[in-house]
Amino acid sequence: MRNLIQIPANKTFEVLLALNQALEGGDAVFVGKPEVNGIAEVEDLPKEVSDETAVVIKSSGSTGTPKRSATKQRLLSSQAVRLAPQS
Repeated sequence: MRNLIQIPANKTFEVLLALNQALEGGDAVFVGKPEVNGIAEVEDLPKEVSDETAVVIKSSGSTGTPKRSATKQRLLSSQAVRLAPQS
């Protein structure tokens, strides 16, 4: 199991660092709503997720009903490699 951390969307640098660490096998990341007046809205999420999970995403998708989905580290890593500039 790996820890799941929540970071407000307006903490851009922290989000980027956390995503990088998640891709390297660190804590999984959930990017929540932006802070308002220094206060972050905290989602009711589990403290831990499976070892394969790197990012948890909340989306309403096509149904309009909010739901969460877990994105695996392997998938994100392969997409990052595929999209990286070729030298």
